[in-house]
Amino acid sequence: MSNSLKVSLQTTIYGLDDRGWSRRGIARKLGIDRETVGRYLRLAKPAISTAGVEEARAGRKSQCEP
Repeated sequence: MSNSLKVSLQTTIYGLDDRGWSRRGIARKLGIDRETVGRYLRLAKPAISTAGVEEARAGRKSQCEP
């Protein structure tokens, strides 16, 4: 047996999280531990996103140039 959730269950966790569900609500709905839900959400999303920062910097440079 494996210690990981099936991909379909992981996808459901991410989908419910995107819709604003709480970790506790997701855990109840799916019948799994809420700490497991939290672990999958932490692993799936980066702690700090730099994508927006890079886009903002690039946007400022193009606006300042003549």
